[in-house]
Amino acid sequence: YWFNTGGLHWQTWSYATLEALICVALCIALLWLFRDFLNRGRPWLRTLSADAYGIYWIHIFPVVGIQMGLREASLGPLGKFFVTTIAGFLVSWAIAHFVLRRGWLGRKVF
Repeated sequence: YWFNTGGLHWQTWSYATLEALICVALCIALLWLFRDFLNRGRPWLRTLSADAYGIYWIHIFPVVGIQMGLREASLGPLGKFFVTTIAGFLVSWAIAHFVLRRGWLGRKVF
């Protein structure tokens, strides 16, 4: 109840300031953490990084196709979301990696 008084009070100002400081501190801390400790090159991450542009351009077609295929499925909305997410990612990556990057046009563009 100390921070939830509403209106223009020192409590609401201090809560807003605290939230802003925490946000800035988390941003700086996460940048530092990823730069110093999680900046490891894994082969599969390098592959995903190289194929990211192609995945970005091609992903809409597999995702919409999978969604249309799951339209009558007896899964709930959350199940359809997870199936579409995983299958859409895998199909988009496969197309970007094996079709776009290996073709003559893909080598020039993607």
